Formats: sequence, C-alpha cells, structure tokens
Amino acid sequence: MYFWHLTIAAAQRRHAFHDRARRLASVHALLRIAAPVLLLWCIVDDHLHLVIAGTRPEAGRLAQRLHLALAAIMPDAEFEAARIRPVEDRHHLVTLVPYVLAQTRKHDLPFHPARWDGSCFQDLVGARRLCHFDARPLAQALPRLTRDQILAAVDAPPWSLRPVDDDRVRATAPAALAEAAAAAVGLPRLQGRTEAAVEARCVVLHLARRAEWPVSHLAPLLRVHPGSARRLVARAPDPKLEDAVRRQIALRAAVPEQRRPPLAAA
Repeated sequence: MYFWHLTIAAAQRRHAFHDRARRLASVHALLRIAAPVLLLWCIVDDHLHLVIAGTRPEAGRLAQRLHLALAAIMPDAEFEAARIRPVEDRHHLVTLVPYVLAQTRKHDLPFHPARWDGSCFQDLVGARRLCHFDARPLAQALPRLTRDQILAAVDAPPWSLRPVDDDRVRATAPAALAEAAAAAVGLPRLQGRTEAAVEARCVVLHLARRAEWPVSHLAPLLRVHPGSARRLVARAPDPKLEDAVRRQIALRAAVPEQRRPPLAAA
C-alpha cells in the first residue's frame, strides 16, 4: 500500500478557510470525496493537509476533485496546484500524525489543536460524528497507534474526552449544550433541516429532558417550532451521537478553544 501527503494552499496564502462555515463545508466535502482512503487531515486558515492511501495517479485525481469542490464552496478564492509527496515508510507516517493534528500549533494560530474543527482529531476520538468518516484507513495503516498517542499529539489529557454524566449535563447551560451538539455533527450552529441537524436536536432534547429542563424553553434555542420539539423528544436519540455530545461537553470544559488571545483582542 502506498501513502501520499497532499497539501493544497490558497493562492497568495489568503485566509480562505478562516470562516468557520466555509471550513466545515470543506471538511464535509473532503470526506465525501476521500473518506475510503483518507487517513488524516487538517484545514488551517490558508491551506489544508491530507494523508491518503492509493497510487500516485489516484492521488492526483483526488486532488483535482477536491479543487473542484473547494471552488464550488468558495468561488471567490483560488487554490494552487496540490503538492503531492510520497510517505516514505511507516516511521514517516507515524510522524505525520502529530504533524497534521497539531497544525494550529505549528503555524502559531491562537486555537488549541484539540478544539480545532478543521482537523480529524475530534473524529478519531469520538467527539464528532460526521457522515462518511471512517477511522479504519488510519487504524489499518498504523495498528499500533493508540488513543493516548492521538491525545498527546494535541496536548489533550486523557480525562478531557471522558463522556460527562447527567449531573455535568445538568450543570451545562442550554446554549452551551446546543453548541456542543452542533460541533458533534460538524455544523457551525444548530440550524437547518439536514439529518445531522435533526439528530443533534434530538440528542439535545433527550439530554434536556434528563436534566428536567422545559422543552418549550429550548425550542427557540434549537430554531424549531415547539410542536416539532415535542415530537423530537419522543424520538430515540442516536446513542453514538449522544456519546459524542457528552465528549464535546467534557472537551470544552477541559481545553480552552484558544491557546492565547488573538491579536485583535490584545
């Protein structure tokens, strides 16, 4: 099996991915295109990295498809041709794990790599459930890679990803719970009628009921009619997504989003 490290940069290194909605749309596009062969990825403000399995021609075709997808998401941005480099051996692949996951630290961005929504870290540790995501390519390529090594790559303590219990959910503000649910399905905010948004609302309402919060108070926060909220309460939540939301709450409590204040806030 051959592995390839692809880098695609915005022309003139403009901050094409600075906007969260665009960045997350790019993550979803990347998974639609490359999930079966995708091992690692990270999108920072002006470029993205991905590690894939396959042949050199396959890597080139995948890069072309990704260029088209990015152009559709960001028609006002231009991207340079992909830089495609071979992964020389297993040791090289092992070193790419912290290199890719900790891109915000490498480029001195103010965001903590464990909280950065542009990387696959949260997907690998179960704090996010994205359609098409598949952890098997990385596990098959690096069967000795441990969860602790993945956590260490982003300076996240092991306890930061333990699902919170109902008491911790009850102590979480409703708005923070909604934000955690949106993050768990890769949405910038909990809105829209996609299946992911509906499932996330269902989990929020299920947890709210366990916390004994009035459903009618949550409907405006979830951007749904109170009648729709009541129907969702009766729907069984996805247990894996509920687990991801509980992990999101734990991660957000344990790890700050920013490693340091941004320059504008200084």
